[in-house]
Amino acid sequence: MRTILVMSFTGTCMTVLYGIGKKILKRETTHALYYVWLKICVASYLIPLLDLKYWYMYVLQKMFQIHPVEMTHTFDGRDESYVFLNSNSIVDMSGKYRRNIIVIGCWFGVMMLLFLIQMINYYKGLHEFTKVLEREDGDNLEHAVHLKKKMWILRKVRLYTKEGYSSFCGGLLRPYIVASRDENGRIPDGILMHELYHLKRLDIFAEWLSFIMCCVHWFNPCAYYLRKEIGREMELSCDEYALKHIKQGRADAYANLLVHQAQLAPPSLFWTQHMADSKNDKLVEERIRNAMKKNTVGKMMKLATGGLMALAVMLSSLTAFAYESVAEVQVNSTEDIADEIEILDADDWHIDVADITAIVGDDVLIYQGVILGGTSTQKTKRHPTVEKGAIIGAGAKVMGNITVGQYSKIGTGAVVLKDVPPDSTCVGVPGRIVRFPNP
Repeated sequence: MRTILVMSFTGTCMTVLYGIGKKILKRETTHALYYVWLKICVASYLIPLLDLKYWYMYVLQKMFQIHPVEMTHTFDGRDESYVFLNSNSIVDMSGKYRRNIIVIGCWFGVMMLLFLIQMINYYKGLHEFTKVLEREDGDNLEHAVHLKKKMWILRKVRLYTKEGYSSFCGGLLRPYIVASRDENGRIPDGILMHELYHLKRLDIFAEWLSFIMCCVHWFNPCAYYLRKEIGREMELSCDEYALKHIKQGRADAYANLLVHQAQLAPPSLFWTQHMADSKNDKLVEERIRNAMKKNTVGKMMKLATGGLMALAVMLSSLTAFAYESVAEVQVNSTEDIADEIEILDADDWHIDVADITAIVGDDVLIYQGVILGGTSTQKTKRHPTVEKGAIIGAGAKVMGNITVGQYSKIGTGAVVLKDVPPDSTCVGVPGRIVRFPNP
């Protein structure tokens, strides 16, 4: 669950930086660049940056000779989140781990509920709407095919007509356009260019990703704001493309087309791009104003937008340091110890792996899969001391600054959290003494 929360934090930072950048630029750049920025925001909600932390640490080390301290997981059998496995079966689980499972279960349940509700509504509406569609052919179809080739769209696009509804497009794998004719029985170029540009940019895929983002991060209000904003900039950027490629002096005709489309009923379908939605009057008014306004954006403003976008990505990626990392020492066999440790004196061995130390005495027998783990982040003795003649069974875990006494034995798979007296036997999870030394 921590990973989901960090991903949500990263996306929120990216969304806030988008809002700040928009205030700085004062909407003097192209909506296409804003749309790209918003798609990066959606990606930041959905892509975990687990490995980016180590790349940052590597760069710091190489550039500034900085050696970041690798944090170790503080293990405590009473209040930490842990689960112990024995022969692939859970044998012990902390209360915190149980609470984490409940939280994850609630989050996953709400996510799946939202997803299923939307899917049911989508397929129900699609089934009812497709019954009344008419397949378009003749001059309108030929003109649409000509524009599709001119825009370098290689996929096959189906063209339908439905009078009384605002034009829209949809279909992730099998794209389609549903358009309305004018009084002459033709489909206006503005409608075709607008909807074809949606299909060219795969805006349906972006719509799906924004929906998945809202399902995964249903607890974050910034995700809903981002989905609304990406739909807004999606339409404004398509208007920019259509106005750029239609004939000169036709901006007023395109604005009138938006007014006419806004008066028609929008289809009750999810994951479709409407030409104009009468339920969103403010967006329609803004699109009409942009259509009538002659606004040219210089290269310097585009470069400034790209620079702010890159800065926002870099700053939001610093949240990768919030991901949790766990350091541990794993000892496989006594032969491996002999190859990797340095003998300090005749009485003990010192294992040094990334500033993590454990002391192992003479004649100690350690079987495969044994872990000698730390329980603190401080630069103090925080790992086990295994005294002379001790035997540690395969898969055992000895955690913390504790002492395994001379000639004591630890059973296979045991988890030892307390000192083990000399000449005694410790087994189980957590470890318990079953044979004490002779008095």
